[in-house]
Amino acid sequence: MLRNKRTVVRGFASTAEAVSKDSGERTASKSMKIQNEVMRRAVLEGEWKEGPPSFRTRKARLGYHSPIGLKEVFPEALKVVQRDSEAHYAMAEKLQQQLKEVKGRKTAEKIKKEINKHLVRAELHNPEVLYNYKIKKGDFNIPIFRYLAERDWKSYDMLLLMQRLETLHVIPDTMPTLDPRAAVSLQFPGVINKWVEPGKLLRNEVSAKRPILKIQEFEPIARESLYTVLIVDPDTPDLVNDSFKTTLHWAVSNIPLSNTDHLVDVSKADELVGYLPPHPEKNSPTHRYCVWVFRQETTDPDTTVRRIDVDNEDVERDYFDIRYFAEKYGLDPVGAHVWRCTFDRSTDSVRSKFGLGQGNVYSRVRRGTLREDPRGVL
Repeated sequence: MLRNKRTVVRGFASTAEAVSKDSGERTASKSMKIQNEVMRRAVLEGEWKEGPPSFRTRKARLGYHSPIGLKEVFPEALKVVQRDSEAHYAMAEKLQQQLKEVKGRKTAEKIKKEINKHLVRAELHNPEVLYNYKIKKGDFNIPIFRYLAERDWKSYDMLLLMQRLETLHVIPDTMPTLDPRAAVSLQFPGVINKWVEPGKLLRNEVSAKRPILKIQEFEPIARESLYTVLIVDPDTPDLVNDSFKTTLHWAVSNIPLSNTDHLVDVSKADELVGYLPPHPEKNSPTHRYCVWVFRQETTDPDTTVRRIDVDNEDVERDYFDIRYFAEKYGLDPVGAHVWRCTFDRSTDSVRSKFGLGQGNVYSRVRRGTLREDPRGVL
């Protein structure tokens, strides 16, 4: 049984190398095999001395009793899974040979998608793969791990994001719409291991430092893929026009990312405008800080990404037009995030620390029609 399993892994590695140049046999075998031999035998063969090793306490392990007939049925079920896996790998290899003879770009892209589907189905029920994904040991160069991550993301996080973007009117106040294809996670230095939930109301001192951004693409992308990140505030009071204007708080372009390199590293990119900490003025409405992630693409059929050179006048903080910017530089929105801030006790210290001035204090005017007092006094 285990010999057949190793054959499947080798077959995967040889097929995956044609789809992703970075996934070799060693990487594929390591991420698709449980490294702990005790745990591996427990998962695949149900072998243990004192109960399942995944149980933390000895008392829990001793108290476990396998369902009647499980040890007899599981090996037969695993054989069915392996046969199905081998069939999908064989189909993927057949399509890979067809891909070498295809010249049209659209046809090639269609075949690549079919190959990806077969690679996912080949390992969708693999106990070792599911275990490694559960303990976060998966290699995102491999299609099955990206598929599992995307499935989990779409089941909750993506729905939550879109609900917040729409109810807070980030769409369409900043960009007209979004077809989310990448998971965007955000946290601020000092908030340890705390990813910010979209739409969360934060203190100004929490968001004073430049955020840490993680961008996870689920589609297979080249290692040299480039991205642009913009953070805008569409709720800045515009006293001249008695309205609101959009302020650019951060702009970074030519960010290199890949399926396994998720974090935004400013040192490897072009920081067009430095990070401006949120500093809402007193009595102004709650401000939305909208994070937009764009994929830099090109119409050139021989390349998938391109660097962009941005004109200085296009990244002025005041009256920033994010739609014009995205259209001018051919940016494709793939992900977003949002948090909110309002004037609080920490705002003045943030203003003082970063030299942002004293700020304005807006008066609150009661809305409604004033009725004339019968005595002639309003």
